[in-house]
Formats: sequence, C-alpha cells, structure tokens
Amino acid sequence: SYSINILFLFLKISQQPITSCLFNKNGDWIALACEGLGQLLVWEWQSETYVLKQQGHFNNMTQLAYSPSGIYMASG
Repeated sequence: SYSINILFLFLKISQQPITSCLFNKNGDWIALACEGLGQLLVWEWQSETYVLKQQGHFNNMTQLAYSPSGIYMASG
C-alpha cells in the first residue's frame, strides 16, 4: 500500500488572470505569465521562493517555453 501526499499552494499575482503556466522538465520550477500586467514569475515550489519576478512586457504574453537545458526561458 502507498499514500499520496497532495500539496496545495496558492500564489496570488494580482487580480488579473494567469494566461500561461509551465513546469520545467525537472518539475522544480513553475513559470506563470500574466498578460494583463506583462508579468512573468518563476516559482520554486520546494523552497517556496521566487526564482524570477519580472514585469515589463509591452505586448500580451500568452506563451512560455523553457530551453532544452531548462536554464533559459522564452516568453511571447
């Protein structure tokens, strides 16, 4: 027999909806995009800290992609 532990974590960016969400290939980082604010957040869920918090996109941000190495991120 086994047990499943489920962790619910609530992140509040703003009143704007999240338009894109993507895990990196290791599952350690969660990237969240909010096109209404032009904001990109990368959250490391195990330590519950931000890896990156950037605001300043002038165009709508609806897509996120990690590089094959997982070190870089593209948004658009």
